[in-house]
Amino acid sequence: EELQGLSIYADKIGLAFQIKDDILSEEGNPEITGKPVGNDKELGKCTYVSYYGLDGAKKELLFTQFLHKNPPLEYEIDTMSFFVPHSTQLSYSSL
Repeated sequence: EELQGLSIYADKIGLAFQIKDDILSEEGNPEITGKPVGNDKELGKCTYVSYYGLDGAKKELLFTQFLHKNPPLEYEIDTMSFFVPHSTQLSYSSL
């Protein structure tokens, strides 16, 4: 049970990291990130930004970070559902 909980938490952290990496690839500072802006787009990579757009990827990141709280309270779920009605993260959650 503890291992399962840690695995779920690790999945959420990994997903948040990937989304943030995709966003930084689009608008990050190359001097800080160490990679040129737009390199994922130039390479034709499928990213959260290419799929959802920059604003959509930011919403996905916000929702993913929100799900780190386990379990979220009912009013928080309602609030996030209002702001991110089509988030794919709903399918990843254990709500």
